Amino acid sequence: MYLFTKRDNLVAHKDSADVRPKESPAEQIEALRTFLGYPKLEQKFDRGNRDYWYLRHGADVDEAENTAPIAVRFYDDLESKQQETYKHYLGRNLADKPVMYLLLPNGEDGKVSLVLPTEGGLKQRNIQNFEIGSPELRSRLERLKQGTLPVAHKAMLSIPLAEFAFYKPIETAKDLAQQLATVAKRIEQIIPKVYHKENVDGYLHRLLKSFQDELLPSLELQPKNDKG
Repeated sequence: MYLFTKRDNLVAHKDSADVRPKESPAEQIEALRTFLGYPKLEQKFDRGNRDYWYLRHGADVDEAENTAPIAVRFYDDLESKQQETYKHYLGRNLADKPVMYLLLPNGEDGKVSLVLPTEGGLKQRNIQNFEIGSPELRSRLERLKQGTLPVAHKAMLSIPLAEFAFYKPIETAKDLAQQLATVAKRIEQIIPKVYHKENVDGYLHRLLKSFQDELLPSLELQPKNDKG
């Protein structure tokens, strides 16, 4: 079972392990680079080993030189490699700090893991796993393609906005309204919990009192008929 081939780049899952010749990691990474349309590929050393491959987005090699990379690594134990990505992320300078990690199985079975690192830590919502050959995986990788992935600019560095591939984009006004309503409901539920945990001179206590004094004297933390 292999994710990338020279003939078709992305292939569907096969139960038989001998349906096609085995590919080396280098061949799989090169197939991924070709699929994404990226001009530059680097193999990076980490602790003396060639652990990471860097794919750099850009219209040409010169542009890719000044673009933050997507890091690719093969794994035997997925969970441990997911945790290691955060340590790797913190240890890089800005030009070599990956905007996303792709973890590929180092064998016949496994899932492809997308890891979106942040300075605040690695949370479960920043990790998404996909079956090899699945339509969902293809869809995410399609969003990473050169010419499709949005890019921001910071100083002399281009930063691909990898979250575009990580999260499903909102395409209609209805989708946006539904997402905003969901977020608003979560905020409505969490505010009373935070309010009751903070001190009487805490931010939410002071904010509520300010509204009551200046605008709405009858304003309450929760409606009286609200059981949540």
